[in-house]
Amino acid sequence: MKGSVKERPGKNGVKTWRVGVDAGIDDFTGQRHQVSRTFQGSQTGAYGLLRKLMTELENGTHVGRSSVTVADLMDRWLKSVAVKVRPNTLECYRGPIKTYIKPALGKLRATSLVPERVNGFYRDLMASDGARTKRPLSARTVQLTHRILSMAFDWGISQQIVGRNPAKAASHPGRVDPRSTCRIPKPCLRYLSTCRPIHRGLCRSLRSPCVQACAVER
Repeated sequence: MKGSVKERPGKNGVKTWRVGVDAGIDDFTGQRHQVSRTFQGSQTGAYGLLRKLMTELENGTHVGRSSVTVADLMDRWLKSVAVKVRPNTLECYRGPIKTYIKPALGKLRATSLVPERVNGFYRDLMASDGARTKRPLSARTVQLTHRILSMAFDWGISQQIVGRNPAKAASHPGRVDPRSTCRIPKPCLRYLSTCRPIHRGLCRSLRSPCVQACAVER
């Protein structure tokens, strides 16, 4: 890791410095990770900022002015959980991300997303899905979308991509009874529960709140 302090032309006689740190290659993008700041003041203060940046980068506590968008964050998070969850769970995550989160929030910088904007996103979902039917989404689907958004930002915090989780600070869309929106006929579930083990596994997966939430809007 290398750092530098270079003097730049200032205004009104105020000394201005460019403080930069070369943090090596980013494992995800394969590109060189460089952090730079502009500092106005004494040379001693500029070097103090350099030491602070280098310490944060070495300790893994630095959160930069990332240009990562919400869509980028969702993709990175999906890639990280793909090896930890079952394929059907992964698909259940991908659905709301593709249909709701990316169209509404995807182009925003992840570090600039604020709770107020997330609240507006939830209100829009509960008024109209904005994608296909223009009908209000079920409470279960809005809750699932909230959980996905929150989990992705929690992961982003752990990776020093973002410094906070706007979904946690937003107004919670509310919890729902896992049985309230289930549209799988009970006779079908009873039949599956009497079948061979492989079918009983299917029965358990159909009871999953995640699977039911994905099925409700279809």
